[in-house]
Amino acid sequence: MKKLTIGSLKYNHMKQTITIDQPIYMNKLPVNQPNRVLEIKQNQRYFQVEVKKGQSILDAALEQNVFLDYKCKKGTCGKCRVELLNGSTYLQPANYLEEKKLNDLIHRRFRLACQAIAR
Repeated sequence: MKKLTIGSLKYNHMKQTITIDQPIYMNKLPVNQPNRVLEIKQNQRYFQVEVKKGQSILDAALEQNVFLDYKCKKGTCGKCRVELLNGSTYLQPANYLEEKKLNDLIHRRFRLACQAIAR
């Protein structure tokens, strides 16, 4: 059993001891991730978007008030197609929907913003 003193930081006015029967767990602070900034191009316009792990390019862009063209958010229309200029290593490999819609464009750094997910 551990004994904790509460109030010892309050100018030594009052000390009170409590007993805890359960173990105390400390949450680890998250390790600072480097900024995951993607540089993308859509319809001759250039953008920078910072993506979080598990987030799509489109969701990150909309969250940051970067207005990309999109329609379905399902990977079927292709309107959200973007060209990756920098930061492709932050993304997971293309999924089936992207491969089906973009074909050879994937090898030329194009992705669907609604389907491209950050690692």
